[in-house]
Amino acid sequence: MTINRGQNVIRIIETFDLLARPQGATYSEIAEILDVHERTARRNVDILMQFGIEVVEIDREEKVSYKVSHDYVKRVGSAKFPCIFFSLPEIIALYLMKTNFAILNGTQVEGHINNAFEKIASMTTLKVSELVDSIEKMYIKNRDFDKNYAEKEKIIDVLNQAIITKMQCKISYHSFSKDNTAEYDISPLCFFYKNGGLYLFVRFNNHKDVRTIAVERIEKITLLNKDYKYPRGFNPEKLLNNSFGFIFDDPISVKIWFSSSQAKYIDERAWSPSQIKTSCPDGSIILELNTSGWFDVKRWILSFGADAKLLEPIELAEELKYDLQRALSAY
Repeated sequence: MTINRGQNVIRIIETFDLLARPQGATYSEIAEILDVHERTARRNVDILMQFGIEVVEIDREEKVSYKVSHDYVKRVGSAKFPCIFFSLPEIIALYLMKTNFAILNGTQVEGHINNAFEKIASMTTLKVSELVDSIEKMYIKNRDFDKNYAEKEKIIDVLNQAIITKMQCKISYHSFSKDNTAEYDISPLCFFYKNGGLYLFVRFNNHKDVRTIAVERIEKITLLNKDYKYPRGFNPEKLLNNSFGFIFDDPISVKIWFSSSQAKYIDERAWSPSQIKTSCPDGSIILELNTSGWFDVKRWILSFGADAKLLEPIELAEELKYDLQRALSAY
């Protein structure tokens, strides 16, 4: 199966629009209009039903059509949606969520987000344009050097489809560390956003462990006709909470001293759910935490220069000392 426009979430949204018409749509009509296989049209309708959208059968000119139940929806523009009313705090919350998805700029998804906000504006007496202008002045989003995913839109759409339907994929993936491209069969589990980039928790089919890959390094993707089972006990939120930075490696316990000039900064933040902070008489502070990803922890400690010192584990402290000596020799 090759990549085509039927294998993405945008087509699921467009399927909803077709089913929202008074006459609904047959599977063959959905397939023809969206330029997909009829089996893809059937799968998209099934996905909508899994989301709790009530789809009913109707007879039309000796054909069986499908449409969204009239009792379920209310017409808004060219489509139908549940009868929803937004309060001012809810609109503000939605806008804040929108600003955190700048990573989708340039994709079709951005267009749908903007259309959604236009529909919100049509359903409220609030002057949404003035409201948005006020919110922009209240909440400024820092630029995180976000990566551009406009050219990866189809790949993201196929991954969305695979995650929703729990289907395996074959990808061509470029590894920076090995500087080569190789093919892998993967089970994509979920996306997450980190440091301006979009990443994916996956399980390679020849490994049991869950790994992390960068979406922008996927060069090609094919949706396979093989399903997968979500790994038992896998908790992405817990994994992200217990990771100090980005590298999800073996668990590690560290004990770090920070000078008095950095103590307030360290004390005001939560660095890990398991953290222990100990204030010292001279105003310095000791931070103990259990996390994963030694590379990120090491880079973080080094960023403080002489204001931080790794106390434990000793062997990693020796590694830090070696790295500092190498850095000094470069000057």
